[in-house]
Amino acid sequence: MINVKHWDHVLPAQWHWKNFTPREMACSHCNALILDEEAMNRLQAARWDYGRSIIIARAYSCEEHNIAVGGAKDSAHPRGTAFDPYPATSGNLAEMLESFYKVGWLGYGMGAGKLHFDYDLKLGKRAWYYGK
Repeated sequence: MINVKHWDHVLPAQWHWKNFTPREMACSHCNALILDEEAMNRLQAARWDYGRSIIIARAYSCEEHNIAVGGAKDSAHPRGTAFDPYPATSGNLAEMLESFYKVGWLGYGMGAGKLHFDYDLKLGKRAWYYGK
């Protein structure tokens, strides 16, 4: 588990995910960073399988920021187990989704121009559609 008050406090020896940076995974409200390493391993595996960039719109969010953006009451984002990538901009959305599916995420959310994947054992397996 990575848990730092500011993303720039992450030591190089702690960061094992070459296609992502601590800054992009940090809370955009306060710059804090909490990340579950298994969830990050799955994100990196999905990126390798997909073979193209995956740009993250939102990863860790502190409780205050999660509330401000309308996050779920028991959201996986404040536990550092969730990622919202931008929908595929190069390649095919179906290929991106297949890559995430292959590495075994538990939570899948999709719709209204949004994607969400999480590996949150507390919430377990589930899927939903955001609607319009």
